[in-house]
Amino acid sequence: MRWFLPANYGVVPLILIISLLAVVLAWNSYGLLMLAMANVGYLQRSGLMGVVDGGLVQFVVICGKALISLFSYLGFKGIESELIRRWLDRPGR
Repeated sequence: MRWFLPANYGVVPLILIISLLAVVLAWNSYGLLMLAMANVGYLQRSGLMGVVDGGLVQFVVICGKALISLFSYLGFKGIESELIRRWLDRPGR
């Protein structure tokens, strides 16, 4: 569990990790709202037949992508706060 804490890493690895998390967040969030709205519209139009045709499975996939986006955002904010704390605590400041 110790390797999950941002305080255990240097600045360069943290910047690389925060960049990766930002890319994952942007890539995963792109079009997620439009896809979710289209899926809800399909389920409303088709009703039970839409659920049988895979609308419910697609809804679960959309929720999974939203969770990945949420965890990416939380990781981004955690690393961001660690980098800001280090910047404010540096000597000579």
